[in-house]
Amino acid sequence: MERLLKRYSMTPDRKLTAAIRGKIEDALEGARVSEERADLTFERVTVSRASFGGEKLHVVLSSTHGNEYEYPVLTWVHKIQEWGRLSRDEISEMVRSDLNELKLDESMLKDIIRSSVRALRDRRIRVS
Repeated sequence: MERLLKRYSMTPDRKLTAAIRGKIEDALEGARVSEERADLTFERVTVSRASFGGEKLHVVLSSTHGNEYEYPVLTWVHKIQEWGRLSRDEISEMVRSDLNELKLDESMLKDIIRSSVRALRDRRIRVS
């Protein structure tokens, strides 16, 4: 957060940081992404073009209220393509890290990882 404030030439202090965190929490709560997160279900993994021209993966989750939320995972698919191969464990670790804040249950994470591996294989990236 300090980098963001410095980027806009703002001096970071506790009051400003607390206000920003409060707004972020309000936005997440307003989007029905609460601490419990029990109302989210996994829908699919999508591939989209990144602004720099590469591809990135997004996990699409839906709530019981019919809203859909996209969370970026493996946003540097172009780099993975250069490496040529990844292990399933590496992908699992990266996806878990990217979605850690959501506190999803283990079975949903396994489905997301499986779908992410499938999406990478569709992009001709070898997964061992």
